[in-house]
Amino acid sequence: MGIELSRGHTVGMIAASSLSICGSATIITAFFLFPKLRKKPTYEAINYIAISNLLSAACSITGEPVDGSPACWIEGFGTNIFTLASIFWNVVVNYIIFRIVANKPIEINIYMHMFSWGLACLVTFLPMINVTYGAPDGMGWCWVVNSSTSPPWALMFWYWASYYIWVWSCVLLSIAMFIMIYFFGQSNMESTKKVINKIIF
Repeated sequence: MGIELSRGHTVGMIAASSLSICGSATIITAFFLFPKLRKKPTYEAINYIAISNLLSAACSITGEPVDGSPACWIEGFGTNIFTLASIFWNVVVNYIIFRIVANKPIEINIYMHMFSWGLACLVTFLPMINVTYGAPDGMGWCWVVNSSTSPPWALMFWYWASYYIWVWSCVLLSIAMFIMIYFFGQSNMESTKKVINKIIF
């Protein structure tokens, strides 16, 4: 697999990935064991977050693979997809809560799956136009790296276009939804209490 166990953070990455897999697996198991949870879209979305986190951790459990190895490519490619998918599903959770507070509840639908899984896959594939996935010098993990034909601007562009711009967009979008949820809740406190009960119970 091309794994170099002597590299500095390997044991730490394996330990962190293992804990993440265990935690995510616990959430997924609970979701399928308790039918009541499966009836609520918020818990369904949280289950997809757990699936994304489990798959992301599984891609990085090899530690710090050697640049150019299949393990390194899987780590770079897989962690980008599933980390973004987890972030996108967090946005979906916020949107579901906003809709419930606004008294317009919504179920998980195909558009949410397209947004969370589809967009994550698309922006992870796009960098392969002129870069690839490997181990950048000094980063300690596998991600986007220049190929032999990459133009000078490519690496920084794809850092942002394949990851950071989506993370910060989701942060800003989530803040906006939190603000709207807050003001909706303040305007009708009694209704908000009922909404909280609906989300949790």
